[in-house]
Amino acid sequence: MFEAQAARTPEATALVASDATYDFAGLNAAANRLAHHLIAQGVGPERVVGVKLPRTADMVVAILGVLKAGGVYLPLDPELPAERLAFLLEDAEPALVLDQAALRAVPATLPTADPTDADRTAALHPDSAAYVLYTSGSTGRPKGVAVEHRSMVNLLVSHRQGFVAEAGGGPLRAALTASFSFDTSLEGLLLLADGHELHLIDEATRLDPAALVARIAEHRIDFLDLTPSYLRQLLPAGLLDHPRHRPRVLMLGGEALGPSLWRRLADAPATTAYNFYGPTECTIDALAARIGGAGRPVVGRPLGNLRAYVLDSRLQPVPVGVAGELYLAGAQVARGYRGRPGLTASRFVADPYGPAGSRMYRTGDLARWTADGELDCLGRADDQVKIRGHRIEPGEIEAALLDLPAVAEAAVVAVTDDRGHTRLAAYYVPAPGGEPPASAELRAALGRTLPGHMVPGAFVALDAMPLNSSGKLDRRALPAPRLDADRPEGTATAPRTETERELARIWTEVLGARTVGVSDNFFELGGDSILSIQIVSRARRAGLALTSRDVFLHQTIAELATAVTPRSAPGAAEEERAEAAGPAPLTPIQHWFFATHGPLRHFTMSMVLDLPHDLDEGALEAALDAVVAHHPALRTRFVQGDDGGGRQLADGATGGPLLRHHDLAGLDGAEETADRKSTRLNSSHLVISYAVF
Repeated sequence: MFEAQAARTPEATALVASDATYDFAGLNAAANRLAHHLIAQGVGPERVVGVKLPRTADMVVAILGVLKAGGVYLPLDPELPAERLAFLLEDAEPALVLDQAALRAVPATLPTADPTDADRTAALHPDSAAYVLYTSGSTGRPKGVAVEHRSMVNLLVSHRQGFVAEAGGGPLRAALTASFSFDTSLEGLLLLADGHELHLIDEATRLDPAALVARIAEHRIDFLDLTPSYLRQLLPAGLLDHPRHRPRVLMLGGEALGPSLWRRLADAPATTAYNFYGPTECTIDALAARIGGAGRPVVGRPLGNLRAYVLDSRLQPVPVGVAGELYLAGAQVARGYRGRPGLTASRFVADPYGPAGSRMYRTGDLARWTADGELDCLGRADDQVKIRGHRIEPGEIEAALLDLPAVAEAAVVAVTDDRGHTRLAAYYVPAPGGEPPASAELRAALGRTLPGHMVPGAFVALDAMPLNSSGKLDRRALPAPRLDADRPEGTATAPRTETERELARIWTEVLGARTVGVSDNFFELGGDSILSIQIVSRARRAGLALTSRDVFLHQTIAELATAVTPRSAPGAAEEERAEAAGPAPLTPIQHWFFATHGPLRHFTMSMVLDLPHDLDEGALEAALDAVVAHHPALRTRFVQGDDGGGRQLADGATGGPLLRHHDLAGLDGAEETADRKSTRLNSSHLVISYAVF
């Protein structure tokens, strides 16, 4: 489908990333070169290829190349712990791993034509596996879900006939913000294959709400796929009320959508939002509801060629309004768990209500039908939890804890604080005769084997696990975790500077801790990526320049304060402006402008403002001078480099005064004067902005 789209619209923009921009023809050619290289290496249908690359355009090229070769795409996040990566490699047994070194070894002379079955090692069929994605496992062993090409095509067509059609048919500018280890990242690839313009959001921007909203406005992004937790961080940054641009379509999924956020989205005047539900075992999305009204949030109806059943323990349908377990069937049900036939048979069972030989997936979620024929999801029938869109089996974390010699018993639960933030808490009974290990020790040990979103934010030592009358663990009797329980009373080191005091105040509010010392670790106090975004947003409102990356690199207030100070110190702004002089390559939108319009004599955008009768002309001119001096973009000029490509420079003062006065009281010649002034703006000289009154 991607190849057909590239043939239809070869010159249309396909991919915009921080490091490169491709049209469909260029992206298809790059992926084809890689595909031919992979085929020569023996890659073909049912052969797994691991992709271990940073978040750049190469990642998209690599995924397309693997699929074109007929291979099975396996995402390998470079940030995962070494032990976790080793398990994935051992379990999935990839034929090869594509990393940056492997991509550099691809010959530039390889064919750019679309590979065919004659080129491949074997014919590629709709029921060939497209990707394997690992999810948390209740036994402590992650399980790889194998999904076929036909399932991805069905989802693509469902989206085309669903929210894309309701948005006018496209093409849309779609932002990809999800991690590539998360199946939602494949939504962007499907939209790309259907002719939409994909904007790959880099790691720093996707963790910075203000920067992401600015990027959305700058590139006029139409579509975003987000978890509700992530969306809540973007709303205060102006996502739905930005004065320049607002997204047309929001896709929410990955975790439950609360009533207040549902109502907020239902009232959004220029944005249509949808609530999607779907496990990895049913190809990302299975149910969808358009968000509207003030009722209880629902997950809607099945997508095209899918069926949903709410059944009792005997696999009999339950009446409307009665809770039962949700089963999904149809064209998007995955093949099963790679190398796990027993587990596959227990979760993918025969569908007694479908065609002969069909299967349905047992989701483990409780649901009920509403009178309107929509599905209302009620939570889990087992212990599985969702944290920030990640599906987590507490049993996998418990197994990792029990591997530690110092732990005799373990239980992990999801807890929600009074601000509605959900995180993991681990309870453990120390091994006999030993001292309870510190939270920092347990956190470090788990961090060597589990991805970051699976490391609990709190650890609670117990003398014994609470049991119910049947002798089973009574999870409801577990005590509420205290995030600063490891620290003895009165041992917190008090803030010493104004910056430290402000950061301590923000941490106390966001983390819900009673007190925060300057040596306390953000993650040991229960911090996570979503809370780091809140820290950054509140710090910026307090005048402290921070990024989420700063919080991850400097995990105590004492360290973080040193990261803030240089950027806030006198002279820092001048130093940053000096560094911004250039030359610098053109941005994707600048490339588009010059490619579309060519070497124009001038191109102007103007705004008319009413000025007060007692205007202080000197103050206005000083303000304009200060703004232009502060922002290099207002002094930027565009020149042609030695290689014929465009460059941008902000290396000098503006060409003449910014404020000019013209008396047009009689209005004669007003249009001629305005035209003459607009032609004075020249993108290759230092006159790209000024004011006339």
